[in-house]
Amino acid sequence: MALRDGSLLDITVTAAATYIAMPSAVSSKLWRAIADDAPLTLGDPRALSLCWSVFLFVTTQAYSRERRGQNSRTVWFETKVLGRPIAAKAIAHQGDHGEPVMTVLCADEPDPFNGLKDP
Repeated sequence: MALRDGSLLDITVTAAATYIAMPSAVSSKLWRAIADDAPLTLGDPRALSLCWSVFLFVTTQAYSRERRGQNSRTVWFETKVLGRPIAAKAIAHQGDHGEPVMTVLCADEPDPFNGLKDP
């Protein structure tokens, strides 16, 4: 539903190119922080840079904070996307049908997946 209403943007194809093997989305708020009003397009270098950042922070455990919920894992990190600094969090959680998915949000956005407030 969030993909249909535009609050999340699908980056699955780009994420797969960076070895992230699950359906993935970026919040429209984070995309605006990265790209202003430019639309997300397939192969956008900003999306690719964001996905590589997520992959590298998770695999090297270089994130600044982590929280594990019953059905989710959230990591916070700061990076630059084509020179633009961003504070973000990546949440691995269950999708609508129980499948693993990942959503990348601005660090200050509420977590819509586990009902908990961020510390």
